[in-house]
Amino acid sequence: MRNKGKGFGLYWLDETDWLVDIVAMTRSDAEGNAESLDYIGRLSAFAAATDTRLLAQIGAPEGPTYELWFSFSSDGQKQKFLKMVRDDGYADPADEDCFFAPANLEDLPRLRPIIQVFPKEQSDRIIEIATVTSASMALAKHFVN
Repeated sequence: MRNKGKGFGLYWLDETDWLVDIVAMTRSDAEGNAESLDYIGRLSAFAAATDTRLLAQIGAPEGPTYELWFSFSSDGQKQKFLKMVRDDGYADPADEDCFFAPANLEDLPRLRPIIQVFPKEQSDRIIEIATVTSASMALAKHFVN
């Protein structure tokens, strides 16, 4: 991953190429959140596969909504990530409500990794789906090449 050797901390503060996606959840319907959590898990796998940083923050707590922030190591990796999202079929990065550039970068100090933002049960599901998706992508790459 990028920024090796900088240690821990808010080492993403100097990154400027960000896209944001908003994901809404329900407070009472755990099964209703499954589709959104699976989507976030797949996004996590796509981010890992393209050297894309994924951070999050709570958007509107009453919803709740979550803001997913993606930072890219290069324009090529950004395009590869967006193609994976498009091919996944759950969201279209070309929609104006998906993957928009933030108005400013004032929120960067508040961003955190998924496991620090989502409740444990939800982050566990996200990690599980990310792991399965990453394994599936590795298998597909192995058999296609």
